[in-house]
Amino acid sequence: MTRPTRPTHPVTALQVARAICQASARAGHARSDTPQDIETRARNLVCCGYVLQGDPYDWGQRPGAIKVTIFSEPKGGEDDCTPPWRAGDLDEIEVMCQASSRLSKYVIESINPAVAGVYGQ
Repeated sequence: MTRPTRPTHPVTALQVARAICQASARAGHARSDTPQDIETRARNLVCCGYVLQGDPYDWGQRPGAIKVTIFSEPKGGEDDCTPPWRAGDLDEIEVMCQASSRLSKYVIESINPAVAGVYGQ
């Protein structure tokens, strides 16, 4: 009997943000008319606090379960960017599924309508 393998390198908030931006053409856009590439939009999501490393608010059921926390409610302000998805929109599940498939050993799961977590498979 073999033991299941665990990911050897933990996923980072920036990797998750990149996967989200690859799955959604609108996620992470700054409040300007200038088109932005995936890397810029991913960094915007991290810098604006939509994609955070770890589980800062203890949403997971056990310590360390959530590797990255994702928030989808707009924060507002001049320096804000477009959230990863709009809570309750039909594209929310599609973006989560497509981004999860790009993360291979990790999956994005909804915690509540405004928060999702990235769990190791």
